[in-house]
Parts: sequence; C-alpha cells; structure tokens
Amino acid sequence: MNSRIPRNNRHTLIAYNPSWNCISMLINLKKHPEYKEYQKASIELTERLPPHIQPPCHLTCQFKIGFCQYYYLLSMTVSGNIQVICQRCLNEFSHEYVNSTELALCASEAIAEKLMADFESVVYEKEEIDLRELVTDELYLYSPTTHEDIHECNSDIKQYLEISE
Repeated sequence: MNSRIPRNNRHTLIAYNPSWNCISMLINLKKHPEYKEYQKASIELTERLPPHIQPPCHLTCQFKIGFCQYYYLLSMTVSGNIQVICQRCLNEFSHEYVNSTELALCASEAIAEKLMADFESVVYEKEEIDLRELVTDELYLYSPTTHEDIHECNSDIKQYLEISE
C-alpha cells in the first residue's frame, strides 16, 4: 500500500503479460527485473476519479521499473480518451490524455524526502504498489479541468466572462 494513496478495491486493472500466466492487480517490486522493459496495462477506472472526469475512464499505462541505490524508479506513460466536464462552462468534452511521469518508489519517508528535489516520491509498504492507484492520483494532478482554449467553451459563459471571439 502506498502512503499517499488511500486504498480502494473497486477499480479494475488488467495488466497482462504472457510470461506472468495471470492477471495482476499489484506490482511486486521484488520482481523488478521482470519490469526492466516496458510493460503495458489496460485500466478501467470507475471510482475515486477527480470530480471533473466522467466514469468509466479507459486508459493505457506503459511502465517500467528500475532499481537505483535506495529506491525503485517507475517510469510510466498514461494515455487514453477521457470525458471531462469543463469547470468553466460545465459542458462535457473529450480529451486525448497523454502524460509521462517518473516516480521514486521509496521504502521510507526519509528516503522519499531526500529524493523530492529530483522526483515525485511515493512510499510503499510490503514491496508492492498498486498501479491503478498511481494512475488515479496522476489524473488528479495532471488532467485538464477546463477546455484548453476558452473559445471552445459554451458561448453563454464566454458572454458572462466578457470574452470576445
């Protein structure tokens, strides 16, 4: 379990690799050599989404894990089409979400604090991380809350905000 992320078992993650012979919900960091090359996970999130994102949210996550001296480095790219409710005009729009992140996965708060200048850090327990929880947190941090261009917003809100075409 990751210290910054509340556990919620109602998400669905399907990560499949033929060599695993199973569908995996968690990534066991002790098996990090298996993740040296990019792996691909298809994720459907329906719970704990940011309030401006409409469920279900279908995403693809490509990730790999490397071991550094005192921590693991998770490199991941999350992509997919998400339905966003613009927080400016309240109209729903489709957004092609793509974001790459590197996270330092640390066994203790002390290591995480030392790495915060260089990486976003997550403290793990029991040598496991839940990829779906990390992806959900990423949506909170990096997903758009409004149309990229205000001119794409509803004309009534543009008039209210006194935005001219």
